Amino acid sequence: MARVTLQALGKEKGKFLSHANNSVSLTDGIHGEGEVFVIQKLPKDRVAIACVGAEIGKYLSHASGEVTLKEGIMGEGEEWVMVEHELPNVSFNCAGKENNKTLSHANGKVGLQDGYKGEGELWSKSSI
Repeated sequence: MARVTLQALGKEKGKFLSHANNSVSLTDGIHGEGEVFVIQKLPKDRVAIACVGAEIGKYLSHASGEVTLKEGIMGEGEEWVMVEHELPNVSFNCAGKENNKTLSHANGKVGLQDGYKGEGELWSKSSI
């Protein structure tokens, strides 16, 4: 499985999705494994976004409408639909109860947006 970084695009370009210190946020640059993820393929064309490093075993979750880290894949709250745009750019739609939401970095905060609106939900995926 490839290790990747996810760089925000648009106004937040240069910031990276981070799971460092057991918290989901945007950070300036890549400081270590806290900004590295593994995209795991799941059935039904879904993916899970796994942490590495100190948070190994945790997954990016959208359960209960908030972006957090969960221990393991508990259900659809840790499942995402990765949509490829002009490569290497991707967006992540929620599966399950939040299926109308998209992972967002708009306004400098990681959260869920009502659907894909544009660059605020666009991530540049780079293998490392």
